[in-house]
Amino acid sequence: MKVRARLALTTLAVLLPLMVAVGVFITGLRSRALEEGFVQYAHLTAVSARAACEVAPESWGGRSDAGLELYAYDAELRPSHPDAPALAPSLIAAMRADEPHASRVGEKYEVLVRTSSAGRCAYMLVLRLPSRPGAGPPIRLPALVAVVGSFLVLVVVLVLLGPIVRRIHRLRDEVRASAAAGYRREVTIGGDDELAELAAAFVESGREIARHVDAQERRERTLREFLANTTHDVMLPLTVLQGHLAALHARNEPRDTAILRAAMQEADYISSLVHNLEIAARLDAGEPEVVRDLVELSPVITRVIARHTSLARRREIELVYAVPAASPVIVGDLTLIEQAVSNLVQNAVLHNQPGGHVAVILELEDPRTFRIAIKDDGPGLSADELTRVLIRGERGGAARTRHPLGKGLGLAIARRVAATHDWRFELHPGEAGGLEVELFGAVTIPPNNTTDCTSPT
Repeated sequence: MKVRARLALTTLAVLLPLMVAVGVFITGLRSRALEEGFVQYAHLTAVSARAACEVAPESWGGRSDAGLELYAYDAELRPSHPDAPALAPSLIAAMRADEPHASRVGEKYEVLVRTSSAGRCAYMLVLRLPSRPGAGPPIRLPALVAVVGSFLVLVVVLVLLGPIVRRIHRLRDEVRASAAAGYRREVTIGGDDELAELAAAFVESGREIARHVDAQERRERTLREFLANTTHDVMLPLTVLQGHLAALHARNEPRDTAILRAAMQEADYISSLVHNLEIAARLDAGEPEVVRDLVELSPVITRVIARHTSLARRREIELVYAVPAASPVIVGDLTLIEQAVSNLVQNAVLHNQPGGHVAVILELEDPRTFRIAIKDDGPGLSADELTRVLIRGERGGAARTRHPLGKGLGLAIARRVAATHDWRFELHPGEAGGLEVELFGAVTIPPNNTTDCTSPT
C-alpha cells in the first residue's frame, strides 16, 4: 500500500472514532442541559399553577397550548384529574424519599414536582410531548459535525502529505538511477528530516558499493592482464619446443618415434589449454572484452585445418574440409571464433581412433545464414554425456578422454562463443557414428560465389 493511502487510512481510523466520541459527549451534555432546564421549567410551572389547581383539581390540568400536559396529585399521590396517568414507581419512590422533584424518560418526558405537603394538588406531573421541537435526543447535528470534520481533516492530511510523497518518489527514482550507474551517481535529496537522513544513508552505501566494485574490477583487470602476459610468455618457448619436437619426429628414428609422438601430443595439449584459459578469462570478463569486426569465415576454417593437419597425420586421422570459394563475412571476434572452431576440430581429432575421419564443412543454409559442421566417426558419447560435456569442467567418458587432468574447457568455450555471437549451437550423434557439432549464425555480407572446394590432408 502506498504511503499516502496508508497515512490517510490511519488518520481516518484515528479521527473518526474520536469525532464520534466528541459528538456523543456533546450530545450527552446537551441532553443533560435540556433535562435540567425542563425540570426547572416544570417546577416553576407547577408552583405557579397550584393555586388554580386547588380551586377545582378534578377539572384542572390536561394538555396546554404550549405542548405540555399538567396533572395534579394529592398528598397520597392519588390523581385528581380523571385522565391523569398512573405514576411510575420510580417517581413514587423519589417522592417517598422526600425528593423535591423526579424525572424519567418513557413514551413522554415526565417530571413530578412536590408543591406542598398537603392538599389535593400537593404534586404536579408535567409531561413534554415527544413531538415538541428538541424533545428527541439531539444527536444528528453532532454526528454530522463528526463526519464532516473527519472528512476535512483527511483532506488536509492528504494535501500536507503531497510534498512528502513527491520527495519519496524522487528518492526512489534517484536510488534506481544510482544503481543503474554502478552507484557512481549520488542521490541529491536534501533537507533536515528523516528522508534526508535516508538519502544520506543511500549515498554512503552507494559510495561503499562503488568502492567494492572498483576494487573488484581492478583485481579482475590485473588478473586478465597477468593471464594474457603469462600466456604470451608460455607460448613462445612452447612454440619453439613444438618445432624441435617436429624436427626430431621428421628424422623418423624408430626407437624415438613413440616417445616423440607422445611428447608432441602433450605439447599440443598444453598449447590448446593455455589458449583456452585465455579465452575463458575474456569470456568471463563479459561483453566489453568482445571485439566486433568483420570476419571472413573461409580463412578461419583454412587456418584451423592447417594448424591441426600435423596432429591429424600423427594420429593417423584423415582431416578434410570444405569451404565456399567466396567466403561469407560476419561480424564477430576473430580470436574467439577461431579458438572455438579450433577446439571443436581438436576434440574431433584427439577423441577419434587411428584410421578415423574428421570433416569440417562451411556452407550457406540460405543467403543470410551460414552453417559450420564438424563431424567425426569416433567412439561418440552417450545421451547423458552429450548433456554434461557442454558444462564447463565436465568431460566425456573413458572412450573420449583426452587427458586425466583435463579441465573440459573446449566444448564449453565453443558453446559460450556461439552464445556471445547469437549463434545456434547443436551437438548430436553423427550419422556414421561419433559426434557432429553444428554452428548456425547470421551472415553480414553474403559471398558472390558459393562453389565448395574440398581439401584433404
